[in-house]
Amino acid sequence: MKKWIVLPLALVGVLLATVAVTHHHRGFDIGATSWEMSRPHPKSDTVTEGNGSTGCDWQDLTILRWNLDQYVRDVNGKLARYTPVSFDPDATLPAGATFAGWHDGQRQLWTDPRSDKEGRLSIYIESPDGVERWPRIGMCI
Repeated sequence: MKKWIVLPLALVGVLLATVAVTHHHRGFDIGATSWEMSRPHPKSDTVTEGNGSTGCDWQDLTILRWNLDQYVRDVNGKLARYTPVSFDPDATLPAGATFAGWHDGQRQLWTDPRSDKEGRLSIYIESPDGVERWPRIGMCI
């Protein structure tokens, strides 16, 4: 006798979106920027950054992957409907922001503990030019 597994429609959508995201993200120029940790960290903790896929016309986007999450520098708002907050080129580090230990020489990666409690909605990139808020990319791209 065969047993069928019934998945809620929303879960099927998430699974299909995950496959689509994996396919599209293969076009990222991963490793274009080298991020380093200023303190010891688990080998599973990594940061990679690169440009978006030309196949999706995302070459003007910068994608930063931190472990399983992805964040986007989306100046033109192409992916705004897939992010929980908007990209902010003139952000201010929130009170209580924490340096994550990652840097690329000029820039530093910061987190907001309030956002972390809700499932990190964004990260902050601080550079000599100021602070930018990069939103997390949702799974429905």
